[in-house]
Amino acid sequence: MAAWIEDSAGYHRSRGEEPPGPDWEFIGRALTAAALYE
Repeated sequence: MAAWIEDSAGYHRSRGEEPPGPDWEFIGRALTAAALYE
């Protein structure tokens, strides 16, 4: 999960977006992605 969270900030920056703040939606996405990431 930590790897996904670290990479997600770079993903958003490469698209010209601000990385999302720590809210419940972000936590939910992190948990879901952690099950599939790498």
